Amino acid sequence: MNSTEYSLLLETNLKSLLSDPKFDNYKKQIFAWRLSASFKRTYDEAYLWNRALYLSSNGGLLLSDPNRRKLAIRSLKEAAEIYEYLGRISEQYDCEYALLLSSLCYDLAGYQANALCLTRRIAEYQLESAHDEVDVSSDNYILQHIKQILLKNIVKAKNTVRNDLNVDLGIEIFNNSISKWYDNVLNGIENDFQDSVYHSYKYYLNAFNLPISHLLFLLRARINIYLERSIWVNLRKTEAIRNSPVWTKYIKLLTHDVYANNRVKDVGKRISKFELWVSQLRAVEKGLLESDENFVIQMPTSTGKTFIAELSILNIS
Repeated sequence: MNSTEYSLLLETNLKSLLSDPKFDNYKKQIFAWRLSASFKRTYDEAYLWNRALYLSSNGGLLLSDPNRRKLAIRSLKEAAEIYEYLGRISEQYDCEYALLLSSLCYDLAGYQANALCLTRRIAEYQLESAHDEVDVSSDNYILQHIKQILLKNIVKAKNTVRNDLNVDLGIEIFNNSISKWYDNVLNGIENDFQDSVYHSYKYYLNAFNLPISHLLFLLRARINIYLERSIWVNLRKTEAIRNSPVWTKYIKLLTHDVYANNRVKDVGKRISKFELWVSQLRAVEKGLLESDENFVIQMPTSTGKTFIAELSILNIS
């Protein structure tokens, strides 16, 4: 089976699941139960959990296929909702782990506000082992980085990379991959972070660490999407901007988020802006930074018009 045939198979299976009456019924039931509705529930948590795993895994795979992007996003959003419902009321699964999976899926599907709210709720969450002899400190180290990434606090995340943990091969591989990505986000340094993140995911998958490997799988999908939206990539497509120290400093101010009210911000409160929203991306693709023509920007509230205007002002200054 080649990649085209595999993508078609995934598409067929995802559409079949999303249109399955049993799936729809169970999802509506758990949503109603979460709202404290009174009825005889028949939904199966294991059924919903397994379907969410399937939707998130295969939705993440299909994100790289432009012709199936809408289906991938729908699948990830459905998975995010199921994880969220289970994270609120599950009697069988780790609720906060489910909420973290929900955050990643929402973020991948483009619902960053949902992801941010859920991540803030689980800020203190750590994995625990039922057996004293099982050390989960390395797992929690990765978990903390994923939470900081979802919170867009990349500066803090980079500052918390601990090289003293490199006695653990998995952490050494993870540190190598995530540090490369942080360097790209904050300073535009080109490197092989995509391959490195993939190697980190494969290490934990081959180690049969399913909770961490699934988180890293979703993180890898998220980092791959980042390249499409990266401000380093999209704001520096012209030679004039690439060679401009003013633009380089401006982009670094966005990614490092150093100042507020003429003061240096605390590292823990810095929110990196390292991607363009879809609306902003479309404006750049239409020639916002390459043309001297006038533009009329018409978009709803809170879709990024001010930032587009800011880019235009800087471009003509």
